[in-house]
Amino acid sequence: MGYSRWPDPGTPGIGGDMKVAELFHTGLTVSDLDRSIAFYRDLLGLELVSQWDSGEPYLRTVVGYPDAELRIALLRLPRGSVGASGHHIELLEYRAPRGVRGDARTFNPGNAHVAFMVEDLDAAYADLKAKGVRFKSAPVGITHGRNRGAKAVYFLDPDDITLELIQPAPSPSRKPTGDAPTSGRLKRPVSPRKSARPPAPQPRPA
Repeated sequence: MGYSRWPDPGTPGIGGDMKVAELFHTGLTVSDLDRSIAFYRDLLGLELVSQWDSGEPYLRTVVGYPDAELRIALLRLPRGSVGASGHHIELLEYRAPRGVRGDARTFNPGNAHVAFMVEDLDAAYADLKAKGVRFKSAPVGITHGRNRGAKAVYFLDPDDITLELIQPAPSPSRKPTGDAPTSGRLKRPVSPRKSARPPAPQPRPA
């Protein structure tokens, strides 16, 4: 069932039996799987869980292309996450049919972005920028809304997919410790935002 427009809140029968249990993974279509693995694993610090090629009938049915041949990689956050699989990033390279890159600018409908939470945005920004990662700006302080007091920045992956780094606002009960990591590589747990208000960072283990 499709809708020509999004239904009004409270419309009878909408989502009555549909219960989403958990956010399972985020899939990103890329042009060169090896290059993207290097970016997400070696620069952002995600863990490569598995990698495979597939042209299985079930997959062709799911994606809707009877001749589909894909290279796929599954990455996860360092140390994983609670749930059936934790939150994963799934990278998909279509060997067939070969796609063409669309206009990935964020103001175009249909485009999305993934936000990663970090403890020290300035350090991560400096390190990644020195390694050639493309940013839309320097880190910006959020001055309005639910994330007021946090800092954020947009950057691009090799296929111009927009990604975001966000450092949560300091907890009122916690003062800065001054123990910022020496490298901007995201070695601490990094998680895509699942809510409008990300959790406050936890103190480092002694």
